[in-house]
Amino acid sequence: MRKKPTGPSSGVLIKAAMDYDRLGWSVIPVQPQDKEPLVRWQVFQHRRPAMTEIGDWFTRWPNANLAIVTGIVSALVVLELDPGRDGDLSCARLEREHGPLPQTVEAESSGGERHLYFAHPGGMVRDRRDLAPGIDLRSDGGFVLAPPSVHASGFSYRWIHSPEVYHIEPLPASLLTAATDAPPQPLDS
Repeated sequence: MRKKPTGPSSGVLIKAAMDYDRLGWSVIPVQPQDKEPLVRWQVFQHRRPAMTEIGDWFTRWPNANLAIVTGIVSALVVLELDPGRDGDLSCARLEREHGPLPQTVEAESSGGERHLYFAHPGGMVRDRRDLAPGIDLRSDGGFVLAPPSVHASGFSYRWIHSPEVYHIEPLPASLLTAATDAPPQPLDS
């Protein structure tokens, strides 16, 4: 008996992965409804995969999730806001202290977790967990799930502000300062 598919079809995944590659983003496949990479992903912190690799991955794992490697390789820093861990409250405090965050490319999971995409400022911006309660900064040494990935809840990630329509704004100086002032986190292995 065939197992019921748990993620988007491989054709949708391949198209999304290739679209992200055209944007200059490094992508990797991850376990369905999970965040565990299906490939040794560290190399993709330094180079983008070839189109043949992308096609092979999502043909081999048609129900995989799709992740974007953050950091200098993709020229991205992603602010993760998790309302279940008070990320919305921490973000409101951050905005009171430093002004509103710019409208930028944004994705959302079914649980209301938000991913705000910012331009990498150059140099090393290390991946930071718990920058504030419910706020993680994904950058060099990290990755984020991206649409059309399926969250563990069974619902798909979706674009609120698509990279096809919205401009990726520069990383606010207050976030860069907070990231560099925070104690270093070990890189994922």
